[in-house]
Amino acid sequence: MLTFDAVAQNAVQTDSTTAISPLIQKENILQRLSSRGSNTGTVTLTQPALLSNLLTRNFSSIDGVSQIKVDGYRVQLFAGSNSREAREAAQKIAKDVKQEFDYHVYSLFDSPRWICRVGDFQTYEAANQAMRELRARGNYKEAVIVRDKVLVDFY
Repeated sequence: MLTFDAVAQNAVQTDSTTAISPLIQKENILQRLSSRGSNTGTVTLTQPALLSNLLTRNFSSIDGVSQIKVDGYRVQLFAGSNSREAREAAQKIAKDVKQEFDYHVYSLFDSPRWICRVGDFQTYEAANQAMRELRARGNYKEAVIVRDKVLVDFY
């Protein structure tokens, strides 16, 4: 267990555990260490922007697994117009891929067109492997790899 003198003045003793006041719970550890208080020293923190972003970002949770959006890759199987036929085609491709493959499938309208994309790949190599599998086993000869924000599990 870590104990900080600067935090101790705001702590409340309950049985054998220490509960931190609501004021401190709203701050992350980097903010708390960087702030000045009475009778405390100065702590200067240097960290990558990614660390600060991770500490302040809201994570989504699906089935108890936290997920975060990061830069990555998806395989685009369809890009049509903004017509009803294009929407139906994108949704049909999404349904077919869900039945045959074990990838997350995204059928959405990205103005001005309907698109169908597959996967949440952090590396180009993983997306390329999935694209080759889709081309080999399905009728997706025109599949291409595109950059996108992808969901990854965060533990």
